[in-house]
Amino acid sequence: MTIATVNAWFEPHDSAQSKKTKINEIINQINTNTSDITTITSDITTITSDITTITTTDTESIKSGMIMHGGGTITVDGSYRVGWTARFIVIDAGRGSNFATNGYFDITQPTSGTITAVGGGTANTWNSSGIVIPSWQALYYILPTGSTSTSLSANFRMVGYGSDVDIPANWILIAAHNGDTGNHIRFGNGIILNASETFVVGTNSSVTGSTDSAAIHDNVAGEIHSITEITTIASDDELLVEDTDDARAKKRITVDNFLTLPKTIYKNNLLVLPMLQTILGASTSYNVGDAAALIQLPVSTTGGAAGFAMSFYLPNISSSTVTLTFKFYYATSTASAYSVKHRVTYITTGSEVHTSIYDSTSHDFAASAYPTVSSVTYSVSSIVCNSVIGVRVYSDASNTPLLYIYAVAVTVTA
Repeated sequence: MTIATVNAWFEPHDSAQSKKTKINEIINQINTNTSDITTITSDITTITSDITTITTTDTESIKSGMIMHGGGTITVDGSYRVGWTARFIVIDAGRGSNFATNGYFDITQPTSGTITAVGGGTANTWNSSGIVIPSWQALYYILPTGSTSTSLSANFRMVGYGSDVDIPANWILIAAHNGDTGNHIRFGNGIILNASETFVVGTNSSVTGSTDSAAIHDNVAGEIHSITEITTIASDDELLVEDTDDARAKKRITVDNFLTLPKTIYKNNLLVLPMLQTILGASTSYNVGDAAALIQLPVSTTGGAAGFAMSFYLPNISSSTVTLTFKFYYATSTASAYSVKHRVTYITTGSEVHTSIYDSTSHDFAASAYPTVSSVTYSVSSIVCNSVIGVRVYSDASNTPLLYIYAVAVTVTA
């Protein structure tokens, strides 16, 4: 401001005091305007900071929907119930008070409770398998910006399109149900699954169980029973097994190989026998399977030997010779004992030597009138391993009752 400009504000008749007063008024006005400018500048700075904060939170939230990872085993069942077994994680989208204070958010599946629905969505209930997402609805999770990574069950929302709703920037898509022909669920991590499909994160195959309607499941009753039954089994028919010696890999075995010796299963000192047995004796007064028994031994009315024989393979175990303890589960047809004798033979693999251990002493299966089931044990020692074992249980005396054999367990003692 020049002296000429200031002089223009004065009247010719103004005294010195009047001029001084006017100059002070001008200075006060300048100071007032300067204060107002400072206030406005401060307000602009605050607004700029707020805009920066809002922009940072929004952009980081928007990016979060594109970098959601994980989920473990992700499933969509036949009713479009969506579930996941491990956390989804939103990470590398920012860190700080405007986003995640420790740099990431976990999103774990709730197992109970009713979801909050907006926009005409359906307030369905969570269970251990997840939640049903109806057609043309979507499951969202509200990122708890400014907090830690802890997943919050209350932050899930089921969103529909039937009423007005605004979706804030910090809501990220978990899964949405496309209701057009070929219904499917699209997940926020990019996976698309049809009904009854599963995705296992980290596997080479993206989808398993895509033909679920014809699959056999480990949690559905009656599926095997509904399959067509065969009444005559052939030696080349095949069974499905899981090989415990090969990390439970699934393999097949023919019926012939399953039944052919040596196929005895040995585990925890117990032999599980294929029960290859033969009914002995001239009497024909028996019916295999009577009273739900494995074998029904006949009455020996003439004193001829009547009984049964079975054979199995004894593999190599901890020592060269062992003691076998046979435990017979049985019942008798009347309240009378059944007297038997035993003969155990073995032929060592690779040898033609036949060794027989004969016990001529009669042993009673104590009275255990059907349907009461009892058990009796019989032991024989000095049996050589890596042998085919033959066991004969018979009676050469008249017995009044029938003897029902339900099961035979063989324990091996070194």
